[in-house]
Amino acid sequence: MQAYSDPVKQKRFGRVDVVLWLVFIGLGVWMRSLDLGETLDQRLYYSAAQARAYFESLTPQSAAGYFKNEWIDLTFITVYSAILFRRLRSPLAFLPGFFDALETLTILLILTGALSPDHAGWMGTATFLKWTTGGAVVLKILIQAVSGTRSRPA
Repeated sequence: MQAYSDPVKQKRFGRVDVVLWLVFIGLGVWMRSLDLGETLDQRLYYSAAQARAYFESLTPQSAAGYFKNEWIDLTFITVYSAILFRRLRSPLAFLPGFFDALETLTILLILTGALSPDHAGWMGTATFLKWTTGGAVVLKILIQAVSGTRSRPA
């Protein structure tokens, strides 16, 4: 087997990719199994008032489940960021994870009582940026796949 020095000509899908995808799927299944219904993370956007109302509606049991979900989500963010970077080979691949981590860490701080839900005003914007930058990164990866090109490492 020949090792390529040119990253553009390297294998498109290796063992690391398989492990990342298996962990990604496993974490996703685990989070869905918590059966939390629609969480803030799943929405495209929400206002400060909607976020505040959501936190106020949580029972102690649902808040504990959401807390567990958000800890799992931190690992999920890391894994999907690695998957996106391995495909795109650009620091831009980390943008969705950056916005997602901001949102998730803020949710964790609110759930622990370290922050008041009143501080959730900007979270909807972070969520919207997570989804839009994620969509843009995936679109770029798809365009590269169709055209047969791949970005060089940054």
